[in-house]
Amino acid sequence: MPDTTFSRRLYRHPGFWFIIATTVVAGWLVFSRYGVLTRLSLEETNAQLDHDITGERQQLDSLRRWRERLVHDTLLIERLARERYGMIKPGEVVLIVADSSR
Repeated sequence: MPDTTFSRRLYRHPGFWFIIATTVVAGWLVFSRYGVLTRLSLEETNAQLDHDITGERQQLDSLRRWRERLVHDTLLIERLARERYGMIKPGEVVLIVADSSR
């Protein structure tokens, strides 16, 4: 037969309920939706997103600078036309150099 007087005395002891309440509150603070673990996960996600945004902004700035060069730099446009499309000016002679390393 179980000792009911011990368990009754234990349940009536204020320290027992304090320990139970402290354990429940600590568990809620750590593991709940609003807890420390969720907060740490969100901070890590936030840091990763900030890093991604910085990279995207750098790429956007680079593309804007390239666009401005394409709009205003006639030498760049000429060079690209010559390299990509093989365009030549009237009277120019084109020399084709074969790559002998292949």
